[in-house]
Amino acid sequence: MDALLLGFVKLYSIVIFITIFFDLKMGMILYLSYFFLIPQVTLGFFPVTVLSLALFGVASYKYKRMLFSPQSFWAIAPYAFLLLMLGLFIPLSPTPISFQLDKWRVDFINGLLTMWVVWLMVINDGMTKTLLRFFLIISFIVGIYALILTQTEGVNPYVFAFSILSDGNLLENWFADSNRLFGRISSTFVHPMIWAFVCGALIIVFFAIRDKISKFTFILLMIVLSLDMLFCGVRSVLAAFLVTVVFYLLLKRQIKLLLYSGLTCLLILLLITTNDLLFSYVSSIFDFSGNASVSQGSSFEMRFNQLGAALKEMKDSPFVGKGYNWHEYYMETEGDHPELLAFESLIFTILCDSGILGVIIWVSYALMLLFIPKFILKDKNDIIILQCLTCYYFVYSIITGDFGVRYFCWFYAILFGMSYHKIKLDSKLSALKKIFKIKTI
Repeated sequence: MDALLLGFVKLYSIVIFITIFFDLKMGMILYLSYFFLIPQVTLGFFPVTVLSLALFGVASYKYKRMLFSPQSFWAIAPYAFLLLMLGLFIPLSPTPISFQLDKWRVDFINGLLTMWVVWLMVINDGMTKTLLRFFLIISFIVGIYALILTQTEGVNPYVFAFSILSDGNLLENWFADSNRLFGRISSTFVHPMIWAFVCGALIIVFFAIRDKISKFTFILLMIVLSLDMLFCGVRSVLAAFLVTVVFYLLLKRQIKLLLYSGLTCLLILLLITTNDLLFSYVSSIFDFSGNASVSQGSSFEMRFNQLGAALKEMKDSPFVGKGYNWHEYYMETEGDHPELLAFESLIFTILCDSGILGVIIWVSYALMLLFIPKFILKDKNDIIILQCLTCYYFVYSIITGDFGVRYFCWFYAILFGMSYHKIKLDSKLSALKKIFKIKTI
């Protein structure tokens, strides 16, 4: 069985590699599905960096006329800025340069370059039927499988099978948690925190493209993904999504709807009180003591102490921090930190890895993500959706850690590209109308 599973993953990566050269769009979809459906992509015959470089190479040739035009950089500019600025700190940090360069290289190739390819494809072709069907099928697969896992208390045979092929540590460290109502659910992803982020992000994506799918499909997806988000065992996603909803309503200036939504949530909470276990689980979201009986998590006091520990760690190099992805280097060499544990907040990793200047760079990165669409796009609703996706990513990462950056970059490029593609279509239509008027005169 293990040999068959390993052979399937290797064959999958080979098919992706070959498809990229014959059909870039289908190759891109298979590449994305690789990360949604295969928990351990490192088991493939081709390394992920090779697949990413193949994608970028073919896309560079196909879109060579616009590759270095200003519009080709709009969506990737914030992330390119972040990588470039943090990369400048590498020679100044105490962490081994070889480790830092390797991590930076992977983020550049598998993160920035693939985001660039997605952006180029979408601004030229829009949300194609093939890409739309891909997201629909994938979302139903991962969503329904996650709901099935609510009956197994987090025991995930699919992911555990891949765990056996790699290091076998997934079961003990990430999924076994008797304090969760349904265990920690990860669907087809290697870590529950990744699935939790993707689940909330998919809701935002489908809300943005709801006019492209039937009402029945949209409602069904919202029900499935909302239940997944509620029962995944990661309460941070509920808090991050709640903040994002409030942020959306404030941007839309729908104060009355915000108040009505608050009253509705209160009524739902009152109904939930009829089930003691479910009430304990939901109320733990608002429990900052960390003592909730069903879903224990970090208390406010614990996080405050961890912030102090992060500030202590950056004392030796306060301006540039200890190095690019130093927190990963520490965990690979020393294991969990005695106070910061697994560095479970983006704030802790920024302070430790890149210091005071890193904080400035990350704030600039967030502002670029929020405001660049306002200068490029015309549709206010599209701008607000992008800002909400950015809000969701940062709130989730600050609470839990940076588990979803790759998926965030892809979703951001897709939604940004869809909106810009509409501008291109509108300009072409207006140009055709002018030509038609001239001919008729």
